[in-house]
Amino acid sequence: MDRRLTAVGGILAGFGAGAGLVFFLDPDRGQRRRAEVRNRVTAAANDASHAYCALVGASRDARNRAYGLFAETRRRLRREEVYDAVLEARVRSRMGHKIAHPEQVQVKADHGRVTLDGRVGASDAAALIACVSGVKGVREIANQTEVF
Repeated sequence: MDRRLTAVGGILAGFGAGAGLVFFLDPDRGQRRRAEVRNRVTAAANDASHAYCALVGASRDARNRAYGLFAETRRRLRREEVYDAVLEARVRSRMGHKIAHPEQVQVKADHGRVTLDGRVGASDAAALIACVSGVKGVREIANQTEVF
């Protein structure tokens, strides 16, 4: 029984190969059929290439985002020493956006300790402390302002 199936399978395979050769080597329509198969194979290869490029781009994007997240986390956790002049400029800049009269407040920085002196409105007093405490490099605030 097993021999018969093998023999029948061989006959069917030979018949299929012959039919395929006749199909592609036909003098009338064989050239068009071969071109059609060639075009389909080329299109499939192009689709695979585009899919590969998209996958590479997505993996590069994921890698860059992970690196950026790591760098941002490291930056937030690291306590770096900031020059006093830079810290004063950062505080003045932030104050300029948060309170009405930042020119009435003097800022002095000493190794992360920021001293605020001058006059500030009652409505701006809380906003002043909140904005200064959010400045990178500020470790301590000495508030000597007069509220009017």
